[in-house]
Amino acid sequence: MKKAKSNAKSSYKEVVTDAIDEPSFVARIESLEEGMDELVASVKEVGILQPLVVVKKEKGYEVVAGHRRLIAAKRARLAVVPVIVSELSDDAVEQVKLHENLKRVNLGAVEEAVFLVRLIDQKKWSQSKVAKLIGKSDGYVSQRLAMLDWDEDLLRSVQKGDTAFSVGRALNEIKNKESRAFYTDAVLRDGASLAVTKRWVLIANAEEEEKKKEIPDGGVVDETPSPAPYRPTCWLCGTPHEMKEMITIQLDKECAKAMKEAQEAVAETR
Repeated sequence: MKKAKSNAKSSYKEVVTDAIDEPSFVARIESLEEGMDELVASVKEVGILQPLVVVKKEKGYEVVAGHRRLIAAKRARLAVVPVIVSELSDDAVEQVKLHENLKRVNLGAVEEAVFLVRLIDQKKWSQSKVAKLIGKSDGYVSQRLAMLDWDEDLLRSVQKGDTAFSVGRALNEIKNKESRAFYTDAVLRDGASLAVTKRWVLIANAEEEEKKKEIPDGGVVDETPSPAPYRPTCWLCGTPHEMKEMITIQLDKECAKAMKEAQEAVAETR
């Protein structure tokens, strides 16, 4: 993340703990509780060693960095805590807050997408402004937001870490809805590498283009989803099949070549 440029001054002082508000926007509340009992015990024993970073509000302060330490101090019933009162610009304050949310909480791709949507909706920021504040490209933010239109089972799989974000993103490049559902099911059931998934994308989209060529000039494409199952072309026999499931297996390149040649030899004798 890029550091905000600011010539703002800051001052160290001790502030009444109850005069400091928690941040108004937090990415993942439950993560704050991880190891909190140990932190509270430590605060009771030695106090707050690293000052909180706060900004002055009309009444009191708001914590910018050190949210967990503030919670621990309140639970440990500390009367005052050390703080650094920073006079940052509004954008600089938001950038520090985003750093706390996105970097220190270790959000997964799905949680980050949900967080960014909430950020855009509640603060009325553009995607470009959010991208600038988190030090990412507009494309990065767009890709994260696009995740929320993915198949729910795929999102859960990515969130659990069973499916890589890059694989999910590749699957959603398949243009036909039925084709995409078919290959998504294969990934969720058996798994697939990014290279394999990209190959499926090429096959599925090529088949979709072939279907379009069969439509006469001036013809109208029926956009209504077909109830018929997707018929992918079998790599081995070269024939489209109505597959309810597709089995994915690991094959050595030479073995795959030998299988293909053997199948072609059998076909020639028929």
